[in-house]
Amino acid sequence: MAKPIITTDVPDCRDAVEHGVNGLLCKLKDTNDVAFQMEKIFLFDENQRMAMGKKGREKIVSEFDESIVIDRYKDAIKQIIT
Repeated sequence: MAKPIITTDVPDCRDAVEHGVNGLLCKLKDTNDVAFQMEKIFLFDENQRMAMGKKGREKIVSEFDESIVIDRYKDAIKQIIT
């Protein structure tokens, strides 16, 4: 979707988001921090949000494309069974 993301700073979520690059990370179970991060992203100008979204799209395509994920699963299974 090429949109900046706000997500929780926990494993897996932080793998997809680099804070300040393609989105913002917020503290776990901290509604005040979620609101703060939402306000920050709202205050970015349109060009900043578009740039973050573009970087997010590039990261997802280069690291989490379906074929990449499938190949990683296959490699993991091969390691387990050999």
